[in-house]
Amino acid sequence: MNLEKLIEELTSSYGPSGEELAVKDLIDGYLKDVADETAEDRIGNKSWFLKGSGEDLPRLALIAHADEVGFVVERITESGFLQVLELGGWNPAAVSSQLMMVKTREGWINGVTTVTPPHLLKGNIADDKNIFVDVGARSRNEVEDLGINPGTVVVPRASFTELLNKRYVAKAFDDRVGVAMLIAVGRRIADEGIELSVNLQLSATVQEEVGVRGARTFYHTFSPDYAVILEGSPADDTPEIKDSVMQGLLGKGPQVRTYDKTMIPSRFLIDKLKGSAESLGIEAQLSVRRTGSTDGKEIHLSGSGVPSVVFSIPVRGSHSPHSMIDLADLRNAVDILVDFIKHF
Repeated sequence: MNLEKLIEELTSSYGPSGEELAVKDLIDGYLKDVADETAEDRIGNKSWFLKGSGEDLPRLALIAHADEVGFVVERITESGFLQVLELGGWNPAAVSSQLMMVKTREGWINGVTTVTPPHLLKGNIADDKNIFVDVGARSRNEVEDLGINPGTVVVPRASFTELLNKRYVAKAFDDRVGVAMLIAVGRRIADEGIELSVNLQLSATVQEEVGVRGARTFYHTFSPDYAVILEGSPADDTPEIKDSVMQGLLGKGPQVRTYDKTMIPSRFLIDKLKGSAESLGIEAQLSVRRTGSTDGKEIHLSGSGVPSVVFSIPVRGSHSPHSMIDLADLRNAVDILVDFIKHF
């Protein structure tokens, strides 16, 4: 399938934590005709099921989170500015003077985060944690008349842009590249008529960026036997990242995570993914992460335990309005996953 078109469509949709419906609808548009059934739990996690051929087959889940980092309105000033709180983690340097989209009663409208001009700077304000969004309103009443209130969500507005070497810039590659893998794998299995020796669950979780909340309830409805968490993980190959271990380099292949502070992944699944990469002649990167967590944090501890692994592609500038991926990494990730499933 056309992966460029797919990632443009996914990153252009708005789906901050708690408002993932538009993203799940996009997924459904691609997978509903290839799935044997679908199910959704009460918090919003959704799965598309592809049944294998045979009895008592293991349940293998590929899981990507549908939400993206964003903001939520805390208060509205008398002059019509929106003071917002972060939904997920943000580097303050990535927030100032950025175009935003604000959800109103009638749909999304444009806004921009404020920035102090250098002419008016007084001392160092780098530690100022207050973030304001300007929608061009003249007053608080004008804002409220649009249906904007405390709790309204805000997300970055960023164009999908191609750079050299089939590298693309957009918002929300964490985790729309995981969602892209989910869709592309499902379509490949259907289009190529691949006979499954597992019961496959293609799953989209919610509220990952605010503490893997969807993953906490996931098992109660979907109860997989194995789980592969599909992610867009932070790349560590740019000059400002000093002392980088260089385990997430763009164009050097997908990453198989072997450790993070919240999960020791399944050695069985690590070896299966590595084996698929090697059999296809695709380079894959092994990564150890000191910080960060994924849905695997909760899912691998669910029920009597779910052997899990994180499989990702590197994303430069993750959690910013302008993150970057290398399309070759995404293509290779899809090829590895299809082979992994075929030989599971």
